[in-house]
Amino acid sequence: MFELIDEEPVNIVIATVEKNELMPSIFAFSDLSESQLRSEKVDFLMVYGATEIVNDRLKVPCDNTGCVLAVIDSELTNTDLATQVMTNIKGKLDGHEMPNNLDICDIRQLAEDAHKLVGFDCLDKLHQFLQRAESRTVIGVVLLLHGRVDEAIFSDAGQRIQKHISDFSVLYLSVFSKGIGRCSALVGIK
Repeated sequence: MFELIDEEPVNIVIATVEKNELMPSIFAFSDLSESQLRSEKVDFLMVYGATEIVNDRLKVPCDNTGCVLAVIDSELTNTDLATQVMTNIKGKLDGHEMPNNLDICDIRQLAEDAHKLVGFDCLDKLHQFLQRAESRTVIGVVLLLHGRVDEAIFSDAGQRIQKHISDFSVLYLSVFSKGIGRCSALVGIK
């Protein structure tokens, strides 16, 4: 039969303009260095609010340590909401909530393939963005629905998104009941 494999947990870190003293996994990106990425054993770094210069500065230490860098843009002007989206994604990846159908490899692939990742905390804003975007430029969507989600809501959310993306795009649809807000989404644009 099958044996359970003990997997080493993936260390996911969030970086924004300012360090969050209440959440130790949220760093100020100005404080991150290659030695810190090594000592913290960071596998995956989600960054929001950094300039191109800062993103380029983070790319080298991430490449040198094998850490995946996911730079997230957003139509959200509130850093707290963008941080909330990243925190919800981290919570889903760190947890083992069913359905357990989203993995760090999925986010990593989207981050590596996309020219840009755009975050959303509202289904309506996500749909408006997808309606404006050319479907061929959207390579993938990660959507986490929060709270109590029944099969009808889950199915409807997936169908609404699939209307706006090409057959070659990937849709990762899951539930994170402990998430803050109604949803968290990342859209990969090439």
